[in-house]
Amino acid sequence: MKNSICCKPKKNISRINAPASKSMMQRVVAASVFCRSAITIYQPSYCQDSLAALTMAHNLGVFKLESCDTTILKPTNQQVNRVLDAGDSGLAFRMFVPIAATFGGSFQFVLGKSLQKRPLKFVEEVLHQSDIATSLSPDSSVFTINGTLKAGNYTIDGSVSSQLLTGLLMALPTLKNDSFLEVQNLKSRSYIDWTLQILNRCGITIDHKDYQYFTVYGNQQYQADTFWIEGDWSNAAFALVLGAIDHPVQVKNLNLHSVQADKVIIDVLQAVGAHVKMDNESIFVSKGCLQPFSFDADNSPDLVPPLTLLAACCDGVSTIYHVDRLKFKESNRIEALMDVFRKLNITVYEENNTLKIQGGTIKGGLVDSFNDHRIAMTAAIASFVSENPIEITQNQCVEKSYPEFWNVFFER
Repeated sequence: MKNSICCKPKKNISRINAPASKSMMQRVVAASVFCRSAITIYQPSYCQDSLAALTMAHNLGVFKLESCDTTILKPTNQQVNRVLDAGDSGLAFRMFVPIAATFGGSFQFVLGKSLQKRPLKFVEEVLHQSDIATSLSPDSSVFTINGTLKAGNYTIDGSVSSQLLTGLLMALPTLKNDSFLEVQNLKSRSYIDWTLQILNRCGITIDHKDYQYFTVYGNQQYQADTFWIEGDWSNAAFALVLGAIDHPVQVKNLNLHSVQADKVIIDVLQAVGAHVKMDNESIFVSKGCLQPFSFDADNSPDLVPPLTLLAACCDGVSTIYHVDRLKFKESNRIEALMDVFRKLNITVYEENNTLKIQGGTIKGGLVDSFNDHRIAMTAAIASFVSENPIEITQNQCVEKSYPEFWNVFFER
């Protein structure tokens, strides 16, 4: 089939370096827009989402110098480019909308195909509170804003994503006056912890009460010099699950004290019976007698794909709760996971906002990635324990978050 790959797992993979976190990288890049001095980024992420953030920062006046393991971002006085290409990065788009709005005037955001299908209403509602006009092109490929972000009072719906809140927390401190945010039903709180941690490193002070009421002090100045990008727990989860279902794996370059929510994968692996050892920035995982598990995905929706594979290899029925937000990712991941695993001979079904997975034998076959990086990686790792080969369509979608994925795990 055109644009597909037949997975040929490498034998005896024992050590893997977790890729740099695109979530941290994009936040640091966004902060560079407001910094008056250069920021040096060590171990940068160059996946598609990170490149989208870098391009938008450049269009807003940030000059980039990069090498293999270092990126330097410098402020410039260049003219602002008012067309910003977000690609398919939900984080980059939602962060840079309020950031661009601090410049005033009109900006056009070019949206990739999967981003065009993701919710926009909650973004528009917040912008309208600052009297910023919004419009969407007939084909949904261009989102336009016109106006200037103002300090003041905002009410934000955090049930779909915390990413717009991150953008506001970055943009509002640069305005003259204080702002007050009321956030309703916030999901993925650990990502806001990460945002606040990075802002603190940049000299920005923000107070909050129970993640519901935020006080953003105005007239603050960003000051930062260096950042080391952490390894990404979301993508490391695929290697860790591999260790639990097939053969021992050591995953390096992980911060055991990280605020990343997906670090909870360690607790799940231990609960199902995998053998887990931790040493400095390395995690050792090997197979045990795997028992079914229950998991609340409310704060870690990106773990659902690799955990569905883990559940497929457990002896019994596993349940993953609070999966509703998976409908609004690069694909409808609920439907995608059910389709992929049905073709692999594993029963996965959804009811009442819960996925149920019956463990069994993975048979192999041709599956659709739905052009979703996490669906593609899930099916690919499944090939290590499949009775027959697994072929995956649109395999290049992994470049969104993990460009090295195929070279790390598979023969090419």
